[in-house]
Amino acid sequence: MLKTKTIKILELEGLNVENSQKIFTEYGEFEGSENEWKFVIEHYAGNPSALEVVAARIQDGLGEIYLNL
Repeated sequence: MLKTKTIKILELEGLNVENSQKIFTEYGEFEGSENEWKFVIEHYAGNPSALEVVAARIQDGLGEIYLNL
């Protein structure tokens, strides 16, 4: 008799604008219009890890590369 295994899927949502901005403030001061913030956050699907990388790269002067993908 074959045993089957159950797979469970947990669908995660990305961070909203407010929580995403909190990540950025950990790396310095950032400014942008509401539309600019939404663009960046939606581009990276609100993924906290991706947003941390982007914030760090912007502070290093490499952010334009990441924002113009």
